[in-house]
Amino acid sequence: MSFSETEWYQIARLRDRLKTVEVRLAFAHLISWAERSPLSVHPISRGAFSAIHLSTRPEARPYADCEFAFKGAADHMRWYFRKPGLESGLVESGAVARRFKHLLKEKAGEITTDIRDVNDAKQVIAYVEGCLVGRKDI
Repeated sequence: MSFSETEWYQIARLRDRLKTVEVRLAFAHLISWAERSPLSVHPISRGAFSAIHLSTRPEARPYADCEFAFKGAADHMRWYFRKPGLESGLVESGAVARRFKHLLKEKAGEITTDIRDVNDAKQVIAYVEGCLVGRKDI
C-alpha cells in the first residue's frame, strides 16, 4: 500500500504524539500489519488528533464506513471497534468483551481498548484477523 504525502503526514503526526518506547513499538507493529493486511487503510485528521481508520471495503468513506480505528496519546493508543463493524456483524460485542480485559463503551456505540505495548497490539491484530477469516469480499 502506498500513502499520499498528506496520509504520511497524518501517520507521522500520530506517531509523534506517542512518548513511550513501548507504545511507539506497538504503533510500528500496527502500521506494518495494516499495510500488509487486506484492509483499506485511511490515515486522517480528527481535529487535534490524527487517526488511522481501517475498512474491509476499498470504497469505504475514510471515517463513516470504517469498522476499526486507532489513535494515540502519550503512553497508549486507543483501538476502536467502530459502529459499522458492530452493526454489520463483523465484530460481535460479546466476543470483544470476552477477549479484552479493559474495554470502554463510547457514546457513539463503539467499543474501545487501550494498546500500550506490542503484546496488546498483537492481541488486537489476532482478534481482527479472526474476524476477517473466510471473508471473500475483501
